[in-house]
Parts: sequence; C-alpha cells; structure tokens
Amino acid sequence: MILITFLPVIPWGSDLIKVGKISSVKIVYIACMLTIAFSIVNTLKYYIIKPGTGSLYFMRVVVQYVFEVFVLSLYMFFSSSSIFYPLMIVLKASNIDDMWVFLYWLVFMIAFIFLSYMPCLFYFFLEKIKNKAKKNTLVIIQGVSVAALVSTGVLVFLFPMFLNAFIYSSLHSVGMVSSTPHYYSIDADKYDVNMFPKSIWATQSLEGNQPKVFIHAFSLFSIGTINLLCPNYILNLKEDAYKVNFNHFPPSYDNEKISYFKKMAQGCLVFEDTEFQQWDTLFDSKGKIKT
Repeated sequence: MILITFLPVIPWGSDLIKVGKISSVKIVYIACMLTIAFSIVNTLKYYIIKPGTGSLYFMRVVVQYVFEVFVLSLYMFFSSSSIFYPLMIVLKASNIDDMWVFLYWLVFMIAFIFLSYMPCLFYFFLEKIKNKAKKNTLVIIQGVSVAALVSTGVLVFLFPMFLNAFIYSSLHSVGMVSSTPHYYSIDADKYDVNMFPKSIWATQSLEGNQPKVFIHAFSLFSIGTINLLCPNYILNLKEDAYKVNFNHFPPSYDNEKISYFKKMAQGCLVFEDTEFQQWDTLFDSKGKIKT
C-alpha cells in the first residue's frame, strides 16, 4: 500500500518529497487496477480449458472466471482500502521537507500497516494453536479482541494526529467544514460595508436599486443555520497549522502554528443562513463582477 501511495510520483525524483500534491483519484485507480491484476494472475491457473470441450463449456468457464475475478478484486480492494485510505489522509496532511523526513514517514507507515494487521495475524496464530491443541473458539475471539484493542491503543499513541484527521475528514464529507472559497452576498441592511476591509475580505459592491456587498471567504464551520465565515488568508493558516510534522517523535501538529491560527480565526464572523447568499456565478475567473 505504501508503494501504491507513491507510484504516481516515482518517475519524478524531484517531486518525491512533495507528496501533498498526489491525486487521491489516481491512487484509488491504481489500487483498483492492481487488485484486478492480482486476481487474474492468482486465479488463471485454476481455469484450464481442455481442447474439444465445446463452445458452451468454454463460455460457462469464461463467465465463471470473470465473476470470480470480479468478486475477488472487489473483496481485496475494499479490504485494502482500510489500510491505504488512512495512509492517504495522513499523507495529504503531512509536511515532508526532505528525503530523511520522507524515509522517517515510511518507517511510521510500515509500523501503521503492521499494527493494522496485528489482529489478523493473531487470529491465524491462535487458529494454528487450536488445530494442534483443540482449544475452544472462545479463546480465539478473546485473543483477537485483545489484539485489536492493543493495536488501536498503540496506533493512537504513535499517531495522535490520526483521530483529528479522521474527524476533520468526516466533518468535511458531511459539509460541516469546507476548504473552498466562495463569493457571498451580505445583507447590507444589517452589516455595514466598513466591517469588511477590501484588503482582507476582497470586498466588492454592486450598485443598483438594491445595492449589494460581496465578500470572498470560506466556511470554517457550519451547523444548522449558523455559519462561521473567514477571510481566505485564514484558510492558508489552517492548512499550514494542521500539517503533520514528521521532524520529531512522535509525529504531531505544530502547536505554535495551531495557537496562531486560533488567534487569527477570532476575526471570522458568524452569520445566519438568511444573512448571506453564495453567489459564485456572478464573478468571472479573475474574481471580477461580470458585466
């Protein structure tokens, strides 16, 4: 899974340490293709069609083979996703400056994979003992449960940033947080335009019977009808603060940058849904109001 993660950048050695720009779609595509190839290689030897067996038999074997490859590929892909998807999350949020830090990252990812497989390894170990000593299945269940708890505890200790990464990813998927700037029309009757300096909010006005004020911002957090809108420079501070630092043990976030980000985020403003409106279609690619 580590090799899959870095395959898109292997041909370009200079970009090897710039892993934050890898396309997640490309990684998933490569992982899917490799599982299909692995399934074909490992099942083809079981399907030997003898000469003279007839076209009907040939078609039945081909259909059976394709179905087996499909099921096996699907099973392996979703099983391996539990490994490479967490790796992608941490990889996207990692700050890797040089080759030594890159190698350090690899060591930690190998440790992550080993700990992830520990319950499975423990299961087969106990299953082997069971076959020899005829032990109760309950022993296997208890052993695997303990191994899973130990693995989880060690992972949380070695990778404290995993929990934050998963929480943020979950909130992002349900739309509670966002990293995409938008143009918003603000209720000019309630908010004075002087509250939004142009140098910070990229403020623009549209004259007419009902004058409108537009700002360029992103939603740091939203729940229900409450939205916390922030200037775009806050987005850069947030992304920089929550990059995983592999320069020391154990890997963690930069607390000083996080504190600075939280301090600057106090300049964000809380809006109700009725107090603003997203209006990207009014602006061109250069951020100017279309005429």
